[in-house]
Amino acid sequence: MPFSLCNRPILAGLAAFLFAGFAPDSLSAQEPAVLFITANTAYENGDYATAEANYRQIAEQFRNVSPDVFYNLGNSLYRLGRPGEAMLWYQRVLVLQPDHPEVRQNLKFLRSQIAFLEFEATGLDSWWLRFTANQLGGMGIAALWIALICIVTLLVIRSWRTWRPVFLLAAACFLVIAGFFLWGFRARMTRLAVESRAIVTAPDVSALTSPLADAKTVIELPPGSELRIVEDRGPWVRVEIPGNIRGWLRAESLQRIWPLPPPSSQSSAS
Repeated sequence: MPFSLCNRPILAGLAAFLFAGFAPDSLSAQEPAVLFITANTAYENGDYATAEANYRQIAEQFRNVSPDVFYNLGNSLYRLGRPGEAMLWYQRVLVLQPDHPEVRQNLKFLRSQIAFLEFEATGLDSWWLRFTANQLGGMGIAALWIALICIVTLLVIRSWRTWRPVFLLAAACFLVIAGFFLWGFRARMTRLAVESRAIVTAPDVSALTSPLADAKTVIELPPGSELRIVEDRGPWVRVEIPGNIRGWLRAESLQRIWPLPPPSSQSSAS
């Protein structure tokens, strides 16, 4: 069933943290767990505003990076009629756990209800996204080293000169492989980086042709639509929109997926 709660523990080391007396203030150490239980109870009783406030406090004030907290917060926001913010927190779950089954189910449901825009990874992009930037960079560097070893071996070990065609072919192949993976690393660090992605969280948002309130509309953006940030100019942000479209939005109409903003600058939309 869509929008059901996750009740797994919110902190992997919470039990050890509490019972070992590691924290100087035992009450503050227990508070996230208490808030989580309170939020779950409120959600199950239909008090979604209380649930949302408690889940948000765990995520923001206590800086708890937990897929279950983020997921439950997204559910609460959806129940409160704030689908854009719900989508934001679902996407944050996928940063931590890309195969989260409940989020995948909820996104499938939302696609049938809201015509939000999202990027479709095609071609090499879909392949790059199977790996982290560190994995791509590591494989690229490893292939580069192997190519260099092949070249150095030819220069240093003269008795292996008869194998020169084999070593040259191997060096060329690994140089191509290195370039391939390093190209993917660059893509994951720039255009495909989660840090450059954002979600439209406000209702009735339009992308404009320029950073002026009276500029022409490029496209209407339903809540939950995915964007890539191209340029940040304080109150205005230039974005790439699915469909190879670009436009300007007011900064308060969207939020970056990752990283989490400092608690002082992250506020809930009403």
